[in-house]
Amino acid sequence: MNRILTILLRLTVGGLVGFGSAWPITSAMKANDLTHPLIYFVWIAGGNILAFILAVALHELGHVLAGLRAGFHFAFMMFWPVQIRRKGERGLSIRPMFNSGLGLGGIAGMVPIPGLDLRKAYLTMLWGGPLASLSWGLTAIFIASLTGFPSSAPGSIFWLMGIISLLAFVTSIIPRSVAGYLTDGAAIKLLSRGKPEQVGIYVAFLELSSEVATGKRPSECNPLPLNILLRVEPDDQMFARGRYFGFLAAADSGDLEKARLYMTELMSGIDKTPILVRPSYQIMDAWLHAREGKTEDARKLLKLSQGGLVEKCDQVMVEAVILAAEGKHDEASVLAKTVPELIAGSMIPDAHAFTRFQVEGLIH
Repeated sequence: MNRILTILLRLTVGGLVGFGSAWPITSAMKANDLTHPLIYFVWIAGGNILAFILAVALHELGHVLAGLRAGFHFAFMMFWPVQIRRKGERGLSIRPMFNSGLGLGGIAGMVPIPGLDLRKAYLTMLWGGPLASLSWGLTAIFIASLTGFPSSAPGSIFWLMGIISLLAFVTSIIPRSVAGYLTDGAAIKLLSRGKPEQVGIYVAFLELSSEVATGKRPSECNPLPLNILLRVEPDDQMFARGRYFGFLAAADSGDLEKARLYMTELMSGIDKTPILVRPSYQIMDAWLHAREGKTEDARKLLKLSQGGLVEKCDQVMVEAVILAAEGKHDEASVLAKTVPELIAGSMIPDAHAFTRFQVEGLIH
């Protein structure tokens, strides 16, 4: 019954959005004697695509601006068909992105500076996206009313952008899970009104992410938040993240047996993890296979670990570890020497303490 109601709700919302976006454009075209069906199609299809891209971009920009105000550093912003990443300390990399697993959605990544009240700061960043969508949606509709809507082409375009931005506000603020991620509304609800144990799990994840992102080696991170994450049940969304941090801590301390235990649990549920982060897990599994002497399996996994949030410095580090496991120590050393420069040009240079430590042992 709930599924039927959900389908009916989606059809109703889709129909309203479709009518709300097509009606003003067709009205403007009729008022200006543009009645050719092909022109209708181009205007409606093109207008919707551009409005969606702009709505998502502004939503993610809202997260970024709110995050900067709360004390975060920018790491990346992704929305179809663009990804914007920080490159080193001051640079930016802008590249196309056609397959992120986010569909027409987007995501922004920020790194907290040490000493922040993570729960409060993260709530500020979370609210930035929905408020940006709401503000732009209302502003665009107001502009449409000033430009001769619905008989003018500019007015119809602003109306369309406003409608879709308001839709982005509504869909982001409704508490649910999309593509393995909590919506803004779900995360806000959890952090502001969740049970203490639920909030504790989420804050523990934020604490570990912050420590790793600001330069600590995984083995030197505070064990308390890690222990909280490792007690999470397999059906919890934080299960995979807890296993990943557990793997990193064990691998960084040289305990390959424990690292394999965590990695096996992580990979057993890889299909349930967000597509964007799967390559990050696969590349660490490739590293572990290489350290275990299973170089053929390591190379297969290395080929799979493309895209997502994987950085070139990690790929080159794993390739060097594989070469060393194959007995090609000189080649491994030459390759390892290129990694520090790649780390310096990555999204979050300080977050690669594990990678930096791995290559240090290969350089001679």
